[in-house]
Amino acid sequence: MPEATSTIKPMPDPSNAESLSIAIIGAGITGTVLALGLTNRPFPIPVTVQIYEQSSTLHAPGAGIAFTANARKCLSLINSALEDCVTRVGTRNGEDPERPNDYMQFVDGYTWDRTKGAGIKVGQDLAGKKVYRLHAGRRGFEGCHRQEFLEGVLKELRGGVVVLGKRVESVLPDQDQDQDQGGSRDGGKTQLVFSDGSRAEADVGTSALS
Repeated sequence: MPEATSTIKPMPDPSNAESLSIAIIGAGITGTVLALGLTNRPFPIPVTVQIYEQSSTLHAPGAGIAFTANARKCLSLINSALEDCVTRVGTRNGEDPERPNDYMQFVDGYTWDRTKGAGIKVGQDLAGKKVYRLHAGRRGFEGCHRQEFLEGVLKELRGGVVVLGKRVESVLPDQDQDQDQGGSRDGGKTQLVFSDGSRAEADVGTSALS
């Protein structure tokens, strides 16, 4: 996968005492979309986001993902760049070249008992024949490969946001850190403990496994 590039202004220094640090566990579609949304919100204080991914590479499981008009609207509210990602990698769906994505089409790949009496034998292969279509509105249904969409989202994140090879073993709230480390801590930080023995702190931690 090509190195992620950024269309977002660099985040402020996380050492700033008046900033908010957010740790996201999982660099799949959910985690990266969440990160892109957080960097787009008008918070009253600077916000830094770090994603920790257990895998050594970035990939999205599964094959396809589809977006309705409402889903694309939600993505644009999270960050306008997300809808652009869908547009760039979306596949055409439909017969009309002027309105290729206005209909969801259903294909009967196998005939069931309902065809008896119509001159079609049960079990006859009908692959490729449309049996129904549903109007979904202008560009109402656009699909793409999950990996291609993930790569598009990653290109919108600034470099260094995603840290690979970090499997989270446990998350220690502030009160647990005191007992675990035998002392008190200031700032109410949540601590992430990784399988390699390293640790990271954040004001807020959330899991975004998808």
